[in-house]
Amino acid sequence: MIFFALGMALLRGGAVDRRDRFDRPVRHVLLRNHDHVWRRLATIPAYLKDIFGTRYVGAIHGRLLTAWSTAGVLGPVLVNYIREYQINAGVPKADAYSVTMYIMAGLLLVGFILNFVMHPVHERHHMNREEVDA
Repeated sequence: MIFFALGMALLRGGAVDRRDRFDRPVRHVLLRNHDHVWRRLATIPAYLKDIFGTRYVGAIHGRLLTAWSTAGVLGPVLVNYIREYQINAGVPKADAYSVTMYIMAGLLLVGFILNFVMHPVHERHHMNREEVDA
């Protein structure tokens, strides 16, 4: 939860403070976001176990890593298209990333809300001791 909330605040802060001090907030946002990504990556298997049980954590984790890598490829492409669209629409280059920052903050908000909507699966889907030992 803290990942989503802090990420939204950092991204919004980078979008708002964009005039002559644009470089420092963007660098700060990117470094803080990078730090959060690695922390989340280290804790995700335990989080998946808590939410989905132990039965298919490996498969779920593999799909999650695949989705993240897809987002890692498509995300910069989307950011570039939005920036080019903004520049072609007459927005100054210094302001071209503002919409992108708001979109990324909105996506984090969606993830924040979806985290509250999710709940652990029923215990009957968890592996029992015999299945774990086998």
